[in-house]
Amino acid sequence: MIIKFKNKIIFGEKIDGINYIRREGVYGVAFNDAGQVAVLKNEYGYFLPGGGLEDGEKLEECLVREFNEELGCSIFIDKFIGEASKYYFSEAFNQYRHPVGFFFKVIIKNDDLESMEKDQVLIWMYPHECIELLHEHQGWAVSEVTKQIN
Repeated sequence: MIIKFKNKIIFGEKIDGINYIRREGVYGVAFNDAGQVAVLKNEYGYFLPGGGLEDGEKLEECLVREFNEELGCSIFIDKFIGEASKYYFSEAFNQYRHPVGFFFKVIIKNDDLESMEKDQVLIWMYPHECIELLHEHQGWAVSEVTKQIN
């Protein structure tokens, strides 16, 4: 099931009576000169760079901090893409989850990037490749930016 609102989309179906773990995060869609998207891979799958909000942190502050922590780079925040979330059961964590993502198109200021965290690797992928591998709500953000570019 997909529910659409203006600049907001919800994937999955919320099951009544289930307690979902809600996690808000901010993520960036960044392209290189070849038109590929920055994607991080770890033992749990593929993800856009970004992460969870800390207490009192603004969306943009979180995004700048996460890109610095994960990729060791500075970014320019180009524009807000939208908000997307997903209701699902995570077999890896054995719990029902509801990640809520706020997505931005970003421009990376540094060229020499690598993952700064030992448990993940940076991979550059073409949009059609990463859309298939990312969680639906993150793939949606890549798809939205790609539509705007083309």
